[in-house]
Amino acid sequence: MGTTSASCEAPTASPGCECDKAGPHVKPRLRVGCAIGIAAAPIQFALANQLNVDELAFHLHWVKCPPDADAVLAMLGAGLLDLAILQTEDVVQAVSLGSSLRICGTYTSSPRRFGLYVSSLKAQEAPSEVLRSPCGVLHNCLGAQLAVHMLGQHRDWQALGGLYLRPLSSLEAAKTAIASGRVEMVLWEKYLAYDCVASGEWVEVWQADLPWSSSLFAATKEATYAKAQSVQRFIDWAKQAAEDFLQAESVEDAEKLLASTYRLVGVSVIVWLSSVSWACRCQVRREDLSAALQSLTKAGLLRSGTLEPPVRSLAKGFCALLGADEAFGDTARREFTARGRMQPGMGSLANIFRNFDSNCDGFMTFDDLIHGLADAGMSDLSEHRIRRLFSDLDGGTKGRVSLRQFSKSQPQSLDIAMAEDFAIPRAIGISTNQHALGPEAQLPDRPSLYHLSFLRM
Repeated sequence: MGTTSASCEAPTASPGCECDKAGPHVKPRLRVGCAIGIAAAPIQFALANQLNVDELAFHLHWVKCPPDADAVLAMLGAGLLDLAILQTEDVVQAVSLGSSLRICGTYTSSPRRFGLYVSSLKAQEAPSEVLRSPCGVLHNCLGAQLAVHMLGQHRDWQALGGLYLRPLSSLEAAKTAIASGRVEMVLWEKYLAYDCVASGEWVEVWQADLPWSSSLFAATKEATYAKAQSVQRFIDWAKQAAEDFLQAESVEDAEKLLASTYRLVGVSVIVWLSSVSWACRCQVRREDLSAALQSLTKAGLLRSGTLEPPVRSLAKGFCALLGADEAFGDTARREFTARGRMQPGMGSLANIFRNFDSNCDGFMTFDDLIHGLADAGMSDLSEHRIRRLFSDLDGGTKGRVSLRQFSKSQPQSLDIAMAEDFAIPRAIGISTNQHALGPEAQLPDRPSLYHLSFLRM
């Protein structure tokens, strides 16, 4: 990977363009940064391991940027970056206020998920006592401000006199603030708060998704002309990087990167991976842009009447606008086998989470378990047996079972009985002998609880 600047030798060509020219080929340079945090891990992983970097037709210069959207936007404006990956709401706000940036595609198509948390010591108080100021939020996080506005609409904070926010620098600062009483509650991204909830330190009292794809590629206007091919190739390369990041051969190195860079380990990694999809396409959904614009306007973060429609800021030469009835192509998602490794032909742990966890928050309820078992082809189990299993896992207290609690409460129930590419947990009392099911029996085509056995610690 190099950082050499490229310039055309033809006297009439502008500096840095990608035109054909005589003489030795000189690769253009593409300077890329980001302000999206952990979602950039696949790119960081690919760069650290030099995956497919030499095949690029340009010199990729990954610029280390501060974790601040305003700073990265300023770097784009000053010409220090050609391309950046930013949260959708930050891009929409910038272009609506007149920025010359061009939207080049979608990086992650999954939404950002936020939860409102209080100390477990206060969870038994009346809602009017629990939900009160001040509320801690991540410093300079536009997404958190929009989630707070959604919460305000849900709880009618205006009628209650408003809600005071206290910016916090990190999750550790949030844990300290809520434990010391400096804040009464915190609003945080759900995958980051998972360990606090699973350990019983925090209790979730509300949740919401921002209803749009979470991050976009945005480039300077100059780059979309002079380096259009490089921008498109980088987006293609980013998709390959996401797929490489999710491969079984890479899992140990990927886990090390997540632990060392983002302090994300164990079940928290799985909760995060189950909630994110990498699109990495030169496509943007119209409804993503309009929904973000509408939310920003309603929250008072944009003044209506003087705004530029964000669809006008698309890189029209190569970025397609998708309508309401159109969807992205294949996206990169993490798939796991029973030991937390991806293997062709095996079921996806992400599907397990979706089957047994209706809110995608790393917890399942009794109703979730019933519906998930039915989807897995086990609808013939009696409700009494399922309730007894759930009661054993739950301990008869909270009515919600975390994946960590599941693995610790029933280690024997996670014993694997394989039948081709499908397994059924012995704890539920289902025969795994295909002949015992009858010669015409077909095993369910959905993965079962055995995939959770990798959580045994």
